[in-house]
Amino acid sequence: MDGCFKEVLARMPLAEGVMWLWKWVTSEDRLEGLWNKHRGRCYERVISFTVMVHLIADALLKYEGSGRRSFEKNIEIGELDAAIEATYRKLGRLPIPLSMAFLSDGTAALRQLFPEWAEWRLPKSLRGFSVIPL
Repeated sequence: MDGCFKEVLARMPLAEGVMWLWKWVTSEDRLEGLWNKHRGRCYERVISFTVMVHLIADALLKYEGSGRRSFEKNIEIGELDAAIEATYRKLGRLPIPLSMAFLSDGTAALRQLFPEWAEWRLPKSLRGFSVIPL
């Protein structure tokens, strides 16, 4: 984590809490389990699913959505040992069922932390729907 990010977290306990939740939801064990279950015919040689998830998070949180900038910075610091083009190809080949499982599993993990006292009832007009907190 770079210095600027640490400084923001020190001043913003809510941001720190969100980052701890992200770290927990994207733990290596959880991501490896998802990969093994939903990878289909894909394989990991240089870029693991765990690394890919963190590269995407860096792009969204640090580099204004720029995947290229995230890839470049992670190559510079030694977190990514592949060319930018290879990383984009890997991203393009990730199976859709894996992405769906990532969202579903992450949501289920966060729901475990949602306190029961915070549950609320929907208005009558919406009670036929299922609510999924994201």
